[in-house]
Amino acid sequence: MQSPERATSFSLSHLPRSHHWLAPLVSLLSTIAFFWEYFARRSYIPFDLPSFHFPLTDYAYVAIRHGRFPEWDPSNYGGMPFAANPQVALFYPGTWILFLANWRREHLSYWTLEVFVLLHIWIAWMLCFYWLRGRRLRTFASACGAAVFAYSGYMMMQLQHLGVIVGYSSIPLGLMGIDEADEKASWRPLWKTATASALAFLGGYTPTWFVVAICFVSYALCRRNGWRALLGCCGAIAASLGLVMIQLLPAIRLSALRVPEARYGLGYSDLAFYISYLIPNFYNFGPHVDVLANPGQEYFYLGIPGIVGLLLFLCLRRSSGNWSAAPVVGMMAICGIVAINPLHVVSSLVLRSTLLGQLCRDYYFLAGLSAAAAPLAAIGIDRVLSRPGRSTRMLSLAVIACLVIFSARLLRIWKTSDFAPGWAGASDVAILAALFLAGLFLLRAQRGFVGAVLCISLLFAIAVDYKVHGTSKRINGTPDRASPTDGMPGMNGDTYRQLTANSIYRVALDQTGPLPADLRHYGLTTPQGFDPFLTTAYRDFLKTTGTFLSNWDYLVDPANDRGLRSLGIGYFISSEQGPQFAALNSNPKLRRLAPDDSYYKVFAVIDPHPPYGVEDAAADVARVLWEPEHRSFTVKAAAAGKFYLSEQWNPGWSALIDGQPTRIERGNNAFQAIKIPAGQHRIDFAFKDEGLRMGAAISLATILLMVAALRKSSAASSSR
Repeated sequence: MQSPERATSFSLSHLPRSHHWLAPLVSLLSTIAFFWEYFARRSYIPFDLPSFHFPLTDYAYVAIRHGRFPEWDPSNYGGMPFAANPQVALFYPGTWILFLANWRREHLSYWTLEVFVLLHIWIAWMLCFYWLRGRRLRTFASACGAAVFAYSGYMMMQLQHLGVIVGYSSIPLGLMGIDEADEKASWRPLWKTATASALAFLGGYTPTWFVVAICFVSYALCRRNGWRALLGCCGAIAASLGLVMIQLLPAIRLSALRVPEARYGLGYSDLAFYISYLIPNFYNFGPHVDVLANPGQEYFYLGIPGIVGLLLFLCLRRSSGNWSAAPVVGMMAICGIVAINPLHVVSSLVLRSTLLGQLCRDYYFLAGLSAAAAPLAAIGIDRVLSRPGRSTRMLSLAVIACLVIFSARLLRIWKTSDFAPGWAGASDVAILAALFLAGLFLLRAQRGFVGAVLCISLLFAIAVDYKVHGTSKRINGTPDRASPTDGMPGMNGDTYRQLTANSIYRVALDQTGPLPADLRHYGLTTPQGFDPFLTTAYRDFLKTTGTFLSNWDYLVDPANDRGLRSLGIGYFISSEQGPQFAALNSNPKLRRLAPDDSYYKVFAVIDPHPPYGVEDAAADVARVLWEPEHRSFTVKAAAAGKFYLSEQWNPGWSALIDGQPTRIERGNNAFQAIKIPAGQHRIDFAFKDEGLRMGAAISLATILLMVAALRKSSAASSSR
């Protein structure tokens, strides 16, 4: 039988394994070229990356750089645990590499965060490439499958979501471990599956980790030795939970206090929704289209190698020695059922469980469809290359010329105008797919210089296809720069300095004010926020102090004196177009700060109350220490009373009076309060997450046990 490597005369397959490091190197250079606008700072990743992930990561970086481990975040929601929040991704190893790359900077560079995201695109390609090569697919087919995995629409849609990118890119590593463990009848390769699961979890987005785990389980179950592979896979996932206990345990404690959100959705059963897998601009996401256009539509374009490869997979029979696609098909089927939610069967089962209702979300299972499409497309292309062909030099030259000319046409349209939306875009896809398919059939037997040029032309066409359709769209690119951290955009510098000079007071924002998460950059705090870890007690209190529209949208009532005092509010930020501007401007208890010649208008509370004090007794209170995890005061009280600290109640907080522990009560059911006797006292509050420490010990023990078990197993195998 002819070996797979010899069946194709060209397509890089003849390279010896010692030279296969060239593939990831070329891919890295291609990724840089693919995202050149981002590397050159001509385009910026918009939406959630700068407005949510960047403030979180920057807050952690600044704290660690100044010698403080960030366990508590006072900036949003009246204070909340920080390290316990999975979306911070504080324990993801890559985050610490990002910190090291910025160590000489006062603040994290947004550009380095973008590069960090884009490097995960390359990591995704590399892991998928080596997984497919390990399945004995040809190098060209493996490169095409890896391109579908890394550069197709799902990944391009998620550039703004760091946790989704990290979790998705780890899928091939986990599947690689399942394959090797099953083939070698050994549990040792499952360290890859455990590592992939752990990285997906630590990446910061738990629903994506849940999808990754389901992909692993379904893939293992559909193998020939299904039950044995399934047991090994489940054991690897269980071991990964031990690895991530440093994040999981504090997150569980935090989740017990939060408002539960069941957000599975209705599923995606409309066939029209999946047209964007085949036509790149079916829903117009051009850079000049309004950001609010096409609500609810997505960009999932698989690219020419994905479309042609899947077509070939369906049309060509499996050749002898080819990789069985059954596990991938099973993974796609299970993810598809959960994403489609036929007859609402899946949602009815999921929503019966509070835990599943928070972990299982229909949208993120679309990742499983793209992850499965990549190897199936590679198998289809490999089946073509495994069949004998006839050498036709002139026809090969003609196809090369057509590929180059058509790719140049796509580049010209991309540079000078927008692609046609809707069904009109199908013609470009059909022409390029036909040329690519013709090139594949000719590549089987074409040798020498012409074969090399044909292979390069096919790869060039793939690169152009993903480039012109995948980057610099309004979904993942904007010409606007990221917000600087040395001043607040839209606010006069003198006004901003007045706010920071009195940063002890919280700032209330209306819907035209800056995003609450952005205040992390500027040393300011707010009772509002945009985070899934809103606690039930705090939400219930907010409803008594203003207009609570949703977990992310809340307006403080400037006329509610009790609310202003309890929340420690000293300022309001609005704009002349803001819904609260008129009420703020006419409120006699507020004064408008000058200069007010910028977009944001700031109103100061004339008689503000700090977020601490003594109730029911006259007292003099002085701050001694005011840090996120430590608050200290001296109090001289004329009579016994209750000292309150308007920082969210959490079991991690402890208090001392004159060095002696005292019980913390719930103030307004959401904050902290302690009883103090009359006289002069020293009061100390400290936050310490015991779940974090216990979880760290479990994670360390799991790592040591896994290393010891792997070494012992390796030694036993060597002695046989």
